[in-house]
Amino acid sequence: MLARFRPVVIILLALGLSVSCFLAYHTVQKAHELKADEMELSSINYGLFNPDRW
Repeated sequence: MLARFRPVVIILLALGLSVSCFLAYHTVQKAHELKADEMELSSINYGLFNPDRW
């Protein structure tokens, strides 16, 4: 009886792992985009040291 459920459990674990990897990848991508936006906004063109603002 236990041998009958083993493939189902393995498939569910593989599916869960795939979904977790997919979500982690997209979370890292979003964090990378936000960091790039933060670096651009703190650039000299927009920041405190912009000579055009003074």
